[in-house]
Amino acid sequence: MNCVTDSNSAEQRSQTADLVAQTREDLSWTDSPDIDQNGTSIRSSGLGTESGLIDPHLACADAVECSAWPRYFSKLRESFALDPHASLHEQHMRVQSTTQTPVLQAFELRRLREAIDGFPPQDVAHFLILACIDYAGDSFFYFNRAKMLCDMDDFYENSTSKHRSDPSFLCLAHATFALGSHWIQRARPRGSEEAISSAVPDRGNPGQLFYDHARSLVPDVIDTPNLRSVQAIFILGTYLLPVNANSSSHIYLGLALRKATALDLHKEADLYGTDEDDRETRRRIWWSIYALERCSTVKLNRPRSISAETITTALPKPHQSLDHAQKFDNVEYQRANAQLMLILDQVAICADRIPSKVKFDEFDARLKDWKKSLPWYLSITNIDPDSLSYRARFHLCLNYYFTYITMGKASMVTSVRVCVRHETGQDVRSSSVKGHVETLQNSCIEAASRMLHMFEVLHQSDSLEQFSFTDFQGCSIATVILLLASIIHHRSTSYERIVSFGLDCLRGMAQDNKAARLGVSFVEGLQKIAIEARSKRRQSEAAHSSATHYDELHRLRYYKWLDWVSNKQHDDSTPERLLAEGPTHSVPDRASWLPLDDPPMSGLSNTQQQYDFSETTPSEVPQSQGNRGNDSYTMDLGTSSASHEDEHAFLIGLTGMGIFGFPEPNG
Repeated sequence: MNCVTDSNSAEQRSQTADLVAQTREDLSWTDSPDIDQNGTSIRSSGLGTESGLIDPHLACADAVECSAWPRYFSKLRESFALDPHASLHEQHMRVQSTTQTPVLQAFELRRLREAIDGFPPQDVAHFLILACIDYAGDSFFYFNRAKMLCDMDDFYENSTSKHRSDPSFLCLAHATFALGSHWIQRARPRGSEEAISSAVPDRGNPGQLFYDHARSLVPDVIDTPNLRSVQAIFILGTYLLPVNANSSSHIYLGLALRKATALDLHKEADLYGTDEDDRETRRRIWWSIYALERCSTVKLNRPRSISAETITTALPKPHQSLDHAQKFDNVEYQRANAQLMLILDQVAICADRIPSKVKFDEFDARLKDWKKSLPWYLSITNIDPDSLSYRARFHLCLNYYFTYITMGKASMVTSVRVCVRHETGQDVRSSSVKGHVETLQNSCIEAASRMLHMFEVLHQSDSLEQFSFTDFQGCSIATVILLLASIIHHRSTSYERIVSFGLDCLRGMAQDNKAARLGVSFVEGLQKIAIEARSKRRQSEAAHSSATHYDELHRLRYYKWLDWVSNKQHDDSTPERLLAEGPTHSVPDRASWLPLDDPPMSGLSNTQQQYDFSETTPSEVPQSQGNRGNDSYTMDLGTSSASHEDEHAFLIGLTGMGIFGFPEPNG
C-alpha cells in the first residue's frame, strides 16, 4: 500500500515538475524562479526575507499602485505640522509594502500558461484593443492607450517580458480583447461584408473566446492590490453587461468598485512619488467605475454601493499626455457622465416613494443646469452618426431622460393602480391622479416618448448595437412606460406606431443574445397584460355608461308619471289616495333631468402632446387647468389588507427587469 502511494506521489511530482519546467520556459523570467520538489515557485532575489522573497519583475513599478502607508504618514505629518517629505524609513516601508507578492503555485502557473497560449496574433491584439478604445469607450476611461499598446508590444516582442508573469496584465488583456470583440461589426473596414457570426462560435459572440481566459485569472487578480487588477475586473463587468447584467456583471462591477476603494481611488490625495499622469489616471478610472456601477444598480433596482458624500477625488479633466493619442478624446464626456450620475444617485435615493414637489423641483433644476452646462459639441443634434462620439452623446441624452423616468416611476404605477382599481370597482376614489403626482406621471411619459424617438433616429442611421446594455435597457424602459400609459389614456395612432417600433427595435437587438431575448419576452408579456387591463377598463366604462343611461331613463319616466298624476287630480276616476301620496314640491325643470355631459378625463387632453416629440423638457409637460392647484395630493396605497399588499408588489414586478422599484404599500 505504501509502495503504491509512494509511486503515485513520485508520478505526481514528476508531472508537476514537467509542467513547471515547461511553464518556466513559456514565461521566460529574467531572474528565473527556483522550483522546489513540490512544484512551488520560489522567487530568487537578493532581498529575501523569512516571510517571502521579492520578485523585482512583479514589484509594483507604477506609482499609482502604491499602498496607503505613505498617505497615512503624510496625513500624520500634516496634522503635526511636520516636514511633508517622507523620511527614509517611510520610503522603505512603501517599497516593502508594494513589492511583496504571493508565491505562485503550480496550478497558478498553469493558468498563466493557458492564458498566454490564448493570446491572438499581435496584429489581431492591436485591432481588438483599438476597437475597445474607439467604440466601447463611450463616456468611460479603461486605460492609457499609449501605455497599453506599448505594454502589448513588449509582451509579444520580448520573450523575457515581465508582463508574461503578471496575472493582472494577462487578465486585463483578455478582458480588453473580449470587450473589443463586441464591437467588431462597428470597427470592421468599410466594404467588408463578411458575416461575423459565421466565423465564430456561440451564436456570433466572439468575445467568449477571450472571456473564458480572463475569468480563469480572476482568483489571482482579486489578490493583487494594483491598479491594473482594478481595470481588468472593471472591463470584465462592462463586457458582461449585455450578457448577464443582473448577476455576473453586477458582481464584477461591484468588485471593481471595492478594489478601487481599497486603493483609495475615491479620495483625492497627493501621492508620494506620483506624477500628474498617474493622478489623472486614477481619477478617470474611479469615475468610470463609479458612473457605470451606479447607473447599473439604479436600472437593476439594487442598493447603492458607496455614498457619494465619501468621494473626494476630482472629476476628470483634459490632460495632454493622456488625450493626444486618443482617436476619440472623450474626457468631456467622462466629466458630463460623472456629473449626471451624481444627480441620478440622489434621485434614486428618493425614488422609492413619490418625491415631494420640493424635491422634484430641485432635481429638475439640477438636470436643466447640467444640460445647459454641456459644451456645444456634446449636443446630439446635427452630428454624423458614423462619428465615434455619436453613441457617447446618445447615451448621455438617454440617461438624462432616464433620470426623469426614475423620478416619475412611482407616480406612474400609482396612476395605473388608481385607474384600474377605480374602474373595476375596487376603489371608489377618483380614477385619475392630480396635481404633483400627475406632473411626475406626465414627465415620465414624455421622457419615454423622447427616448423612443431617439431610438428611431439611431435605427435610421443603422447605429443600433446588439451588445449594448444601455441601448437595450433604454428602449425596454421607454416601451414599458408607454405600455403602462396606455392603461391610463386612450390609445392613439401615434401610440400604436411608437410602441410597435419599440418592440421591433428590442427584437432586433436581441437576435444573438439569450438574456436580451428573455427581456423581449417580458415586455411582450407586459403588453398582453396592458391590453387585458385596457379591455377590463373599457368593459367597466361601458357598464357604467349603460347603468347611468338606465338610471336617467328611469328618473325621466318617474317625473313623467308625476306629471300624469298631477293632470289627473281632478279626474273622478283617480283614487284620492294617489293624490295624497303625490309630491308636495313643484315639478323640477325638464333640463335638470337630463344627464350632464361627462367632463374630459384628467390628462386626456394632453395625451397627444405626450406622444409628440417637442423640444420641451419632460418636466414642462402642461397639466390640465383643473389640476393646477392640487399640489398636496396624497394617496394611501396599502393600508387595507395583506392581499392588497401582495397585489401591489405583484404589479410592481410586472413593470419589468428590476428597473422601476415601485413603492411598496405603506406600513
